Amino acid sequence: MYRILNEIKKRVPNFVPQKILNYSAVPAASIIAAHEVYNDGYVTSYNNSDHNDYAGHTNHVNHVNYSTSGKFEKIVTVEPSEHLTAISKYLIDYIPNTKHLMLLYDQLNTFNLIIVSHTLLSLYDHESRHLFIKNLWNKLEKKGILIIVENGTPTGFRMLHSIREEFITELKHDKFHIVAPCPHESICPLALTGKDWCHFSQSVLRLSHHIYCKGSHKKNVDEEKFSYLVIQKSEGPRTKYQTEQNALTAQEKSFFWPRVVMPTIKAGKHVLIDVCSYPYNFERLVVTKKSSLLVNLKTKSGTIIKGCGYKKARKIRW
Repeated sequence: MYRILNEIKKRVPNFVPQKILNYSAVPAASIIAAHEVYNDGYVTSYNNSDHNDYAGHTNHVNHVNYSTSGKFEKIVTVEPSEHLTAISKYLIDYIPNTKHLMLLYDQLNTFNLIIVSHTLLSLYDHESRHLFIKNLWNKLEKKGILIIVENGTPTGFRMLHSIREEFITELKHDKFHIVAPCPHESICPLALTGKDWCHFSQSVLRLSHHIYCKGSHKKNVDEEKFSYLVIQKSEGPRTKYQTEQNALTAQEKSFFWPRVVMPTIKAGKHVLIDVCSYPYNFERLVVTKKSSLLVNLKTKSGTIIKGCGYKKARKIRW
């Protein structure tokens, strides 16, 4: 979630959430990520000696300080389970203006950031999911952002793809636009193949007991796969400017750029990059030292740096 929110902050710099609705199991993870990205929150821990005269020993107690340089106007979390809600309260008790609910319809106010994480698979059928997302969309303010995250599996991708199709068919392009990951509001080229699905990977550290259970020879890093969809309730740069040349800022131009949707293939003296590009193409780019994607750059002294695009392509992230 931190990665998704950080991408939104870079691509939509004018968006600053103040009223957040989080609908997910253990919503503390998303709230902490939003607090760190938009309020510059950080955690510092230190040891403090607490003397116990009766026992005659020194007990070391860990104290945690949290930065609260900024505050959200309102945070609402929805979780039916009392136990998961108790965990969230314990983890985010330092964040003010947080309210925990068990049912969504108890809250009638609007929000400018709604996060739905790993929830669609628990709903009964397509009609239930469609009604659920429609109700959340009605609670979203103008220029607000809706984030939907699911498992990076074919099933999770199909859930997001069906929701994406509902937005495209039922709403006009000037009423919404897709911030990430899609570079267009047209049919998904990966959904046409029936074999591939749009998903991304995030490296996470394993807990110590997971490493012990799986054996010490295993790596201490897991690759978590996820699929996501970020939709803003406003007209997007692709509808406003039509072409990349007409866009004014680099952030607006980025909405026309291709998106890497699969791990890059580093072959001998060339790199293969699978991208989804505007308007609705799925293509493979071949980058070599002689034919790089980036134009040869020049230093201040006028020296041409050859193969710059090839070097950047080898380091590109999925």
